[in-house]
Amino acid sequence: MGGNPAMDRIENLIGINRKDHEYLGEKNHFKSMLYRKHMKHLERSGKSYDKAWIIQQIEKYD
Repeated sequence: MGGNPAMDRIENLIGINRKDHEYLGEKNHFKSMLYRKHMKHLERSGKSYDKAWIIQQIEKYD
């Protein structure tokens, strides 16, 4: 996907549209909100994911 294969993991691949990505995606103060929404989406969809990793990212940006 991106330039860093170590970051190509389901927890880090947040699907948002181009407009939202330009506004939200590269700004650290929005990242915890994006990770929270993504975690809820993963839970609702029944996908397996590393919950500890995504919580660590949320805490990093809070």
